[in-house]
Amino acid sequence: MTQNNNQIIPIPRDSLEGLEALNGKIDNFNLQLGKYVSYERGSFKFNFPEGKYNRFLSLKDYRKAFEYEIERNWKYVKISTFTALTASRLLVGLGNATVLENGLTLHHIHGFPYVPGSALKGILRNYIINTIFPNNSQAESDKNEKNSDEKLALEDIGFCDLFGCPKESIYKEARKGKIYFLDAFPSGEVTVEHDIMTPHYSEYYQSMEKRTPEPPADYYSTIPIPFVGVAGNTKFTFHVGVDKQDANLPVSENSKLSSMASTLLEVALIGLKEALQFHGVGAKSAVGYGYFYEFKEN
Repeated sequence: MTQNNNQIIPIPRDSLEGLEALNGKIDNFNLQLGKYVSYERGSFKFNFPEGKYNRFLSLKDYRKAFEYEIERNWKYVKISTFTALTASRLLVGLGNATVLENGLTLHHIHGFPYVPGSALKGILRNYIINTIFPNNSQAESDKNEKNSDEKLALEDIGFCDLFGCPKESIYKEARKGKIYFLDAFPSGEVTVEHDIMTPHYSEYYQSMEKRTPEPPADYYSTIPIPFVGVAGNTKFTFHVGVDKQDANLPVSENSKLSSMASTLLEVALIGLKEALQFHGVGAKSAVGYGYFYEFKEN
């Protein structure tokens, strides 16, 4: 076991010296976050340059290649694009496995943060279910059926056309959605910053199985839990698409989504902007993380 001023690491000394020499010089942030992060013991401060990391050297070239691939391979798809700024820190993929036990979604090759298209589709789907299809029926509430709002949504033809649906829906057969949600990437410089959450009563909640747990009060010690997130005021570019043959596909008059817009693509764009602004994406949205503002069409 080898010890230095900050850490105790059970590896040979020459290997430790090599790792220390790399600290702060690793270009791929995904490797640094996923495989090796050093910290000052007791301070919960990670040894990234100045507490931040913004050396995503390949991001600019990747954006150019991404836009080129959209033009080359998506010629039969109408793509609508808009940009937005993060109103606060962004924490997509907090549950990902890392040496910090709190992750961040990063490109697996180039290492920069991004928002997966699946996450965007998910928050829009959830937002529409909660805002357009709330179940206020006392009879359904008495049944205590799980996901009754979603069941109502799956009986809506516009909802199924937009997101796709399983057999248990209005179509009586599994169908895929007509709208494409592409990954959202930072449009300019992006910075990853340190953050800390401090649960105050962890011991109380962990001792709930005991007969007489000590009630939550100031005598419990806070437990700082470090993690990293994308800094606020970071611009992201979002792409939403539909096959050109369905570009002007109207929303059925029988669909509740017709109250939002006249075409499926417009519903997706309007709904996604509202979801990003009022619902948020990623973890800790209940305390202000993951929201966007200043939307601009491209």
